[in-house]
Amino acid sequence: MRVQVEGVTVRIGAAELLRDVELVVPAGAVVGLVGPNGSGKSTLLRTVYRSLRPQVGVVRLGDDDVWSLSARGSATRVAVVAQDPGVDVEFSVLDTVLMGRTPHKRPFAGDSSEDLDRAYSALARVDATHLADRSTPSLSGGERQRVLLARALTQATPVLVLDEPTNHLDVCHQLDLLALVRELGITVVVALHDLNLAQTYCDLVTVLSAGKVVAAGAPEHVLTPKLLREVFRLDCHRVLHPVTGRTLLALDRLQ
Repeated sequence: MRVQVEGVTVRIGAAELLRDVELVVPAGAVVGLVGPNGSGKSTLLRTVYRSLRPQVGVVRLGDDDVWSLSARGSATRVAVVAQDPGVDVEFSVLDTVLMGRTPHKRPFAGDSSEDLDRAYSALARVDATHLADRSTPSLSGGERQRVLLARALTQATPVLVLDEPTNHLDVCHQLDLLALVRELGITVVVALHDLNLAQTYCDLVTVLSAGKVVAAGAPEHVLTPKLLREVFRLDCHRVLHPVTGRTLLALDRLQ
């Protein structure tokens, strides 16, 4: 499913968080949002998953304005792993993951065998089956992040929104998570701080700075030394991985 952000401006009080933002996420593509802290990445994602309504502009899921959909209708199209997920209630991991099935069920309906199969399959995909009976608040930050991704996978939507999904994860699970995201074959919008992860795993990247889009396109065309110097205040040298041949960004702070 295609996601399109058209001329979106968001203001909260006197602060303008986004200004005239355009973003196109082709169906089935993985698009990364990168930018310094406070650049508007999380705010933009919140407009996509119907948590924040822009004052100007429209966000479309397929052909539909996201705000023309009900909350339930939106939740059958977009699953999200947010930075502040609010999962401190004493639910088991399995029950937390099963919450992903809520948009697909009648009110007060129990969990079907299909729901359970989807939940256990999602836990296996994120290497968290052994956590199924644990209390969610008892998990480490990295374990919790994997469980929240499992919940989003269980939701079985054509669009997945991820806000800094590699936070708290060890290096191995960072790579596993982003490799899994690429394998899903669905539309993904992901905010990332690690520019090398964006370079490696995203089909396209959009760079935000001070609430505005300053560049968008293929990572190798966008994440240039000139842009990184201007937006991130970083010195950048492109190097080739000695085994894979992929381009890596060797970064250092400007003196």
